[in-house]
Amino acid sequence: MKKLDRRCKRTKQAITSAMLALVQEKPCASITVSELAQRADINRKTFYKHYHDTMAVIDEIENELVDKIFSNLNRENVMLDIEDPYPFLRQIGESMRREGERIRILINAGEDTRFSQKLDQAVSDMLDTFLKHNTSVDPVVFRFFTTFLGAGLRFIYVQVLMGRTDVPIERYNEMIAELIGYAKRMLHPAVQVPAL
Repeated sequence: MKKLDRRCKRTKQAITSAMLALVQEKPCASITVSELAQRADINRKTFYKHYHDTMAVIDEIENELVDKIFSNLNRENVMLDIEDPYPFLRQIGESMRREGERIRILINAGEDTRFSQKLDQAVSDMLDTFLKHNTSVDPVVFRFFTTFLGAGLRFIYVQVLMGRTDVPIERYNEMIAELIGYAKRMLHPAVQVPAL
């Protein structure tokens, strides 16, 4: 059984590597199962044991990247990460560094929109879970804050990954953590003491 699992894992890795190589040469939509199987050094039948089409390979690559990026986020109480955001931001930066080559390939292949949508959906799901258990937070303000922050984070990290800025990721993370500190006041406004 372990031998089968290892063989299955190796086959999927070969398919993934072949797909990442091919998307650097041509658009995803024009990659055929035959050429992907040939590049992965497998037959079509083996490919179809693992995936139903070539876009399913891209989906899996994107889903794995999203899971790795958010692996250390406290999904039950995202506010804990907002209270002290720097460790979470550092973890995202490290994940982006580790997975940077794959993300750059997706961006260069024009798949960044789909990937961004998956990131947004993962964040939205976590926020929904948080809001169900935290009725004291204004959901409109919270959504505004997280949507604004998410778009900014994505933009900054893409700039860093693609080499479009000389500012180190650590400096950006410091500035983002400071910005979150200011924004927390919107989420937890000071209690107003009635005038006597």
